[in-house]
Amino acid sequence: MDAGRPPASRPRVRWARRVAFVVLGLAVGLPFAPPLLLRGAVLRWLVARETASLCGAIRVEGGSLGWLVVPDLLLGRPFAVELRGLRVAGPNGGEVLAAEQINADVGVARSPWRVVVAPALVSRGRWRLAVDDADGGFLGAFRAVPEGATRAACLAPAPRLGGPRPPPSPGASLVVRDARLDEIDVELDFPVWGLALPRVRATGSLAVGTPGGVGFTFDVRDARAPGGRLRAGPGGVHATAATTTALFDDVVISHVGVAPDEPSDLVLAVAHADTGRSRLTGTALFENVFARHGRRGER
Repeated sequence: MDAGRPPASRPRVRWARRVAFVVLGLAVGLPFAPPLLLRGAVLRWLVARETASLCGAIRVEGGSLGWLVVPDLLLGRPFAVELRGLRVAGPNGGEVLAAEQINADVGVARSPWRVVVAPALVSRGRWRLAVDDADGGFLGAFRAVPEGATRAACLAPAPRLGGPRPPPSPGASLVVRDARLDEIDVELDFPVWGLALPRVRATGSLAVGTPGGVGFTFDVRDARAPGGRLRAGPGGVHATAATTTALFDDVVISHVGVAPDEPSDLVLAVAHADTGRSRLTGTALFENVFARHGRRGER
């Protein structure tokens, strides 16, 4: 008992202790509140809100953040992220990227947005890379909506001027390093050729909209697929009698990518692509795939 303490002071002491415990609990618990709150519907809302200024639409079904996300963000350190049901649609609404699950370490900076993902595991999904006159598709998804306009302006064809066309200002930059792809359906769709590979396993890197960079680079190595389809000639509604398609039973691509020193060209190195008793090997250079002067297509 506190025999020497006046009875009136005892409630104040108990109140002070309770306040101290509440303050201590908040100090300890607040850093762990975001990982508990940023999941499910809250995470879906946050992703949609923070990417609303982009030409593409980015959605997630759910996921979670690492327990130390608050101190990691304050100290500029990457934090662990798990996303489920990622969907990225281009400006025209077509799906350009999907993944059932992504586990990665992510670093984030704002003004402008810069997201660095390394390493990452992307499981069971699709990636479609195409080039069209409206700058839609995967590349267009990360462009910023023109100031004072709606997303419909993202599909407006660029004026065909005689001089070089300045590159669009990115609304965000995305850098992915040390990414491992596990069962990803890949489709490369260009005006005069195309390649579709199911359930690809590979490693790679990617950069979109990096400040001072060339706009877009990617590098995929040691890609393996249990089959594939190669199109030579225009596809879809533009297909002609000269368009041919080759089906493969087993495909190993040692390298496919866009080099920083030649950002308009794509290099494809096939270790082997088997069909029946035939085997395709070799390296191909597709020039001007990602044209820098308003043109589309290969030379």
